Amino acid sequence: MLLTANSGAGKSWALRRLLEQTHGKIQQLVIDPEGEFYTLRERFDYVLAGRGGDCPAEPRSAALLARRLLELGESAILDLYELAPRDRVRFVRAFLEALINAPRALWHQVLVVIDEAHAFAPEKGHGEAESSEAVARLMAQGRKRGFAGVLATQRLSKLAKDVAAEANNVLIGRAALDVDLKRAAEALGLSKGDWHQIRSLPAGDFFAFGPALSETVKRVTIGPVQTAHPKAGARAAPPAPPREKVRAILAQLADLPKEAEVEARSAAELREKLRLVERELAVAKRAAPASAAPPAGEALARARAAGEEAGARAGRTALSKVVASAEAGRGRAARALDQGMAEVKRSSEALLQHMQRAADALRESIVVETEGVDVGAERLTARVPKNWNAAEARLAQVRKLDRMLDSEHVSVAGVDGPMQRILDAIAWLEALGVDGPYQRAPIAFLARYKVGSGGFNNPLGRLRSAGLVEYPSSGTIALTEAGRAAARAPQEQLTVDELHERVRAVVDTPMWRCLEPLLRAYPDSMSRDDLAAAAQYEVGSGGFNNPLGRLRSLEIIDYPSPGRVVALPVLFLDT
Repeated sequence: MLLTANSGAGKSWALRRLLEQTHGKIQQLVIDPEGEFYTLRERFDYVLAGRGGDCPAEPRSAALLARRLLELGESAILDLYELAPRDRVRFVRAFLEALINAPRALWHQVLVVIDEAHAFAPEKGHGEAESSEAVARLMAQGRKRGFAGVLATQRLSKLAKDVAAEANNVLIGRAALDVDLKRAAEALGLSKGDWHQIRSLPAGDFFAFGPALSETVKRVTIGPVQTAHPKAGARAAPPAPPREKVRAILAQLADLPKEAEVEARSAAELREKLRLVERELAVAKRAAPASAAPPAGEALARARAAGEEAGARAGRTALSKVVASAEAGRGRAARALDQGMAEVKRSSEALLQHMQRAADALRESIVVETEGVDVGAERLTARVPKNWNAAEARLAQVRKLDRMLDSEHVSVAGVDGPMQRILDAIAWLEALGVDGPYQRAPIAFLARYKVGSGGFNNPLGRLRSAGLVEYPSSGTIALTEAGRAAARAPQEQLTVDELHERVRAVVDTPMWRCLEPLLRAYPDSMSRDDLAAAAQYEVGSGGFNNPLGRLRSLEIIDYPSPGRVVALPVLFLDT
């Protein structure tokens, strides 16, 4: 649902009426940036999260709070008023991502209300928020999980259009500014001559339409509410104490930040182990012979079969341990904090030991010689990976675990979305076994930015100021230890083709027409005449020279000799 009206036109009143009328029929999770809805506790059972409430509302514990509320099935008001605007955005992102990524066992009907939604999913040109994607996923994917998103905003023009478009039911109240009137009129199908109908609506009146409201646009008046609605400028009353039903579950919400800290620390340790295993496997694959003689003979078949069986056996054992540990951990989630922390520690140690064994197995011997096989007058000695399938099976388990951990990722304080993308891009190259430091071009493309743009340079500068990256030499970048800990390891290895697709996404069409033939010709260069013909341009024309010059300024092509053009190695994951 989308609910919009300007200040004083009845938006919060309508939202309060909706919550009062549906309480007890569906779980409600209310994201309240302005701290207006705590008075619902006067008559209804709600957990109040936030300063002065029953539990904290902090970005670091937002994901854990979301999961715990789904487990308990209790309605909650998430009062974010005391948080800084940036921390509100981080909280909403973590909270909504945890809802969407929750296991199927926790799916049920939930009303997820987001007041001041334009602050968390702004339209282009009205700022950026790292929570935008999470809000979009709630509106697009929530229905399958039983989650009904309700977006409320005073400024319809500032709310992302693609997010608003997911709302099937709409309530539009009074608007004053032309930009808001235009968006509202478009939704209602009104011509500009009829905009006055929206501008002149009295407080509490709305135009309503949608499957749950009316097949046609109707004017409605919102009825009375049962709880105190805060008046503008009035002193805020203290929140009502929790009722008996809420008091019974408060022990399970008492120390969420400490639990979240334990989870985050365990996740960081596991990611570091994963990064080492990924890197060692990548290096080992690169070091393997480029063209070994084709394996033959019964001995080689026995060796391969033994390796496959060992890998499958190790994989089944490790996976069963991970699943058993995860299921046991979920069952213990409602117990006392000290028991839960001890179990997390034991589970983490077991997983760390498993990963260490995987890494040790790789270090012992990646390549061994099989028995000699007679081939005619010669004796063939083939070199094949030892337990290669076992290593791959272990790695698949670790990657699956990393995907689980990635959904629980807790951002490092001060690292926004653009900064995180750059950290993750450098982590891609490290996981591939490509030695740093790295040129800026591949990092920018992996992070989906243009080299030299403000969108890339500004967050890169903030990363350096925060001590998360360093510049070992002119034009190069490397992670510091702190940056490596903050980066998220890749879930799967990036291919050269995928890198080229990322490049294609950030260059314009003329640049791509010039670049694509060079990628096909690599490592060979092309003459300007041949390149122009392949790109369907005239040699010497501005349409050809200009995009070629821009590609060179991005440091992804070069002129090795007069009249020749070549793609640079950075486009092939070779710095």
